[in-house]
Amino acid sequence: MKPALLMMLLCVGFWTAFRVAAQSPLIDPDLPPEHGGAVLGENFAPDPYRGQLIQGGGPVDIGTAVVGQDCSGFTGVAPDFGLELRAGLPLLRVIFVADVVTSDPMMIVRMPDGEIRCIDNSYGVNAPAYDIAPAPAGRYTIWIGSHNDQPVYGALYITRRTDVIPNSLSVIVPLAQPTPVPEQYVMPTPIPLTYLDRELDSIYGSQTLRAGFLPDPFWTYAEAGGSLDVPAFDLQADAEAIIFGSEIGGGSLGGSGTGECAGFTTPHPAYTLDWEGRSTRLTIFFVSAQSGNTVMPNPALVVQAPDGRWHCNRSFAPDEPDPSITFNNPARGRYAIWLANETNRGLAVPGGLYITELNLVNPATTTAPGTMPLSLPLTGLGGASPPVQFNSADDPFRVTVSGGGEVDVIALNTGVPCAGYYNQPPSLTLTVLERLPFLRIFTTAPPEFDTTLVIADAQGRWYCADDWNGAANPLIDLLGGAAGELRIWVGSFDASDPFTIPLVVTTSNLSPLSGDFTDDP
Repeated sequence: MKPALLMMLLCVGFWTAFRVAAQSPLIDPDLPPEHGGAVLGENFAPDPYRGQLIQGGGPVDIGTAVVGQDCSGFTGVAPDFGLELRAGLPLLRVIFVADVVTSDPMMIVRMPDGEIRCIDNSYGVNAPAYDIAPAPAGRYTIWIGSHNDQPVYGALYITRRTDVIPNSLSVIVPLAQPTPVPEQYVMPTPIPLTYLDRELDSIYGSQTLRAGFLPDPFWTYAEAGGSLDVPAFDLQADAEAIIFGSEIGGGSLGGSGTGECAGFTTPHPAYTLDWEGRSTRLTIFFVSAQSGNTVMPNPALVVQAPDGRWHCNRSFAPDEPDPSITFNNPARGRYAIWLANETNRGLAVPGGLYITELNLVNPATTTAPGTMPLSLPLTGLGGASPPVQFNSADDPFRVTVSGGGEVDVIALNTGVPCAGYYNQPPSLTLTVLERLPFLRIFTTAPPEFDTTLVIADAQGRWYCADDWNGAANPLIDLLGGAAGELRIWVGSFDASDPFTIPLVVTTSNLSPLSGDFTDDP
């Protein structure tokens, strides 16, 4: 055999071997994608296209499945997403963005000709992005992987544009631009305190947040309600509605109770948010504290965006009375937030105001642990212990308590989302001497204890919590007039010998991450 022919056959054999290895049966492009797919044409819209939520990761070692490339991590056998491109494009960019900033996903893309590419971090963040230039028509198969044995959640974006890139938790798209006010328009002089005035000081404070902020969600205590109609009847509100073309829930801002705008609030914003950076979404929602009486809290949310437009919402969903507003591609600047009581003038509705970049499906079930009380007492826990008194002058209050026990709350309370082993009598009975609209209680034990927490308040409401913000210490927030006797149980997630640990009680936003609370009080 001639040397040239032998060399050519060897090269062909090597390339074929690489192709076979690259298409290892450990990942199978012929299986149906687990999270759907899309068929996109030459001028697809919207751009970027956003797929449904993907759960990446799996049992397959990517370093073994994809030979010949610097790949690491774990994925599933079946692809996560399939893309059929009907026409060739000069550029096709594929991006995966995780919903949790600490996630570290990677991505595998199989081209129409069978070539496989592995992509890890891009643009300086933990988000894989892959440019195909030019992108031929045909089928693209995509796997999402994780660098450890934990799944990673997020969304896949497909775009033809060079200005769409991953950044922290979000995909960058052109930001909303403020609508200019005609220079010749002269705003009428309003009557003070008769309209929603974003220039007034906010009642519960203000915060500056930037894309990728942590912890996410951010939250603060606030109360909804007031005596001013939403929206206010005055010339400035009507003029702003005309200038900015505000249409809220099918009705103009100029009329009370139209569409999603209704209720009673205050002239002052409840809160102001100064937003910086670039993000795909920003959600603001309010979770009311259940009052324990027969009247269900009925809050509403009103937000004026940096461009002056008004946004209102009365309920997240038909069965969820708490309101939520999401801004896609939020503009930089100030968001003025009002909280209203939809039905009762002058009646305050306490709760938590939350701000998040995450794709939270149901705000009422994804808030800080312990915000919402249980509907029934926990079987197996009862009694009392010698009382200890607390008032705001003691803030923060630290006390050493005993934890652990033989009562298995999980076994005795089927279907209740509470965990831990406790003693039947409480670890501490705390007498709160004054009405406090907000009270936070948490432990600061070393991680090996893996503590849990149960609280019963004087009104008969029960709360429970396990890990808070990814740490082993639980935290419970009591909203709406925590006063009287609180019974507090400290437990352990696993059955163990009794132990003693510090417990912290505060009316502030201190948390187990705020400092060193491990010393004896």
